[in-house]
Amino acid sequence: MPNRWVRDEIIHQALDLLQGSTLEAHDRKEGVVLPNAYMIKWLGNALDTFHRAFPFQGDVTFANVTIQANQEKIVLTADTTKNLPDDFSATVRDGLLVQISSKWIRLRERGFQEWFQSYFNNLNATGAIYPKLYAYHADAIQVSPKATASLAGQLWYYKLPAVLSSNHVPKFPDDDVLVDYLRIRGMEWLRAPSYPIGSAKAFAEQEISKLRQSGLLGNTGFDVMPIEGAPYMDEVVDNFMWMGPWIF
Repeated sequence: MPNRWVRDEIIHQALDLLQGSTLEAHDRKEGVVLPNAYMIKWLGNALDTFHRAFPFQGDVTFANVTIQANQEKIVLTADTTKNLPDDFSATVRDGLLVQISSKWIRLRERGFQEWFQSYFNNLNATGAIYPKLYAYHADAIQVSPKATASLAGQLWYYKLPAVLSSNHVPKFPDDDVLVDYLRIRGMEWLRAPSYPIGSAKAFAEQEISKLRQSGLLGNTGFDVMPIEGAPYMDEVVDNFMWMGPWIF
């Protein structure tokens, strides 16, 4: 459920509630939010915090990537000096698609320990090798095992929200949460005794929990997460995979 207020209306409401003359003088003049207003930056930071903590409400897109031969980290096809898009927030679960022999394969996302076990198991492998899984680690997507030839791929991911303009409606389910966050952040800036540094962050964490429980932040796309095990999404999952991790 989207909210209704544009960026500047949210800031106006926060400043009206705050009634702080010092911040008012810096952020608003004659009823207009100034371009260098602190609250513009605070609102952007708040949205980034919410999206990183629970990205499923964000826009989903993909980037063309390349898995280079004998390399763990994927790179952007458009700029091989980068491992991830600039607006990357989080991966869509099992969201790395790889083209192998003209067929698209969906790789499984794993934790680092399982990725490392796969990496170790394939250190001495020979012949044509293709990746079977990936992990998000150290600000990069790392596949295992390493491919013996370069492969094309697509990385599906949740985007960070775009930088807001004055008449831009933030993609967020509750206007009041954003207004209250800015009000509390303003009280911190004014050094109000009842609002020590960190109050706004604590408020955001509390509201994230409430919004998650209400279902307003969206979901992962699964009512029940599928059984783990098969390295590829199109492989058959048998009834015995629950007995232990698949050894790659």
